[in-house]
Amino acid sequence: MTNTLVYLRFIKPLLKPGMIMLQAIGSVIFLTNSYSSDFTTCSSHEVSNIQTGFEDLLTLTPSFNVNHTLLEGTINTNQCIDSIQNVSHLGKLHIQYHNGLQSDRLARIIEDPKDTSNRVLQFWLKKPSTYKKNKQLQKGRVQMNLYDNVDVKHTIISVRMYLHPDISIIQSFPKSINWLTISEWWNNAGWTDENYPFRISLNLVKEQKKSSAPLVFKVHAQTFNAKKRHWDKKVWESINRSFVVPVDRWLTLLFEVVEGDANNGRFIFSVANQNGKRTTIFDIYNYTHHPSDPMPDGFSHINPIKLYTSGELIDYVREKGGTVQIFWDDLQISVYSND
Repeated sequence: MTNTLVYLRFIKPLLKPGMIMLQAIGSVIFLTNSYSSDFTTCSSHEVSNIQTGFEDLLTLTPSFNVNHTLLEGTINTNQCIDSIQNVSHLGKLHIQYHNGLQSDRLARIIEDPKDTSNRVLQFWLKKPSTYKKNKQLQKGRVQMNLYDNVDVKHTIISVRMYLHPDISIIQSFPKSINWLTISEWWNNAGWTDENYPFRISLNLVKEQKKSSAPLVFKVHAQTFNAKKRHWDKKVWESINRSFVVPVDRWLTLLFEVVEGDANNGRFIFSVANQNGKRTTIFDIYNYTHHPSDPMPDGFSHINPIKLYTSGELIDYVREKGGTVQIFWDDLQISVYSND
């Protein structure tokens, strides 16, 4: 965690105040309620927030499930109680991998590559670890899960991201890249047997096949075809070609997402550089739930930070002497009332 948390509000909160009970349940995340004077206090309309800088008291511990890692230690939390009417709450928080060995993919808390006095969270992919039906290695994934949320319809997330210099190898990949996911929002998830699965995915992409082509941000919203077991229909998508994503520099990512239809749904994504200069990448009014869902019930599953891409890309970077890796720091999640 750095000395100064960059936390920028995108829009004036749209909803009225309420109450949230912040949930950290069972063995998934162990936290001590730590209320710190330097932690961002509640703003108007905010019902809860949670923050971690991945410092000394927070550790990653292997779970009984080999593809999951628990976060143990102290995480700053802040509950903002204005009403007992709102029952929205956050769910379980943990790290998830695809199948494979620790030498293939991992998450760990290490020194900041730019500041040895700071600790950060590293996501690292060296080998793909998920098989297709023909047993060919297909993809790799490390992600943070915020799952089993209840009635969470308005969230703001801030996190710092650092693309390791090895990411520059991707820019020489001889094909275009449309799949390097760094954050994903589910309303509803595709693996829970809920009706009307819907997701919003933020990716780093390289549109051009040529060498040294820049990486830019692309976002899309999709629905799930249950018969084909495939995410096939794009409800909307957008790409920002004017902002080139920097490598070997810290960048603050700022999200605000509000559940709604084509007129009232909102997805805002901005970035801030190390000097605090903010650039709006996307400001989208459109569906943030399945268009056919008569009773949308919020973002039940969120991957606030993620590293998910193809086996072909992972292999390419490794064969060039690198690994696909992203560092994260200063994560803050805020939830707002639905009233």
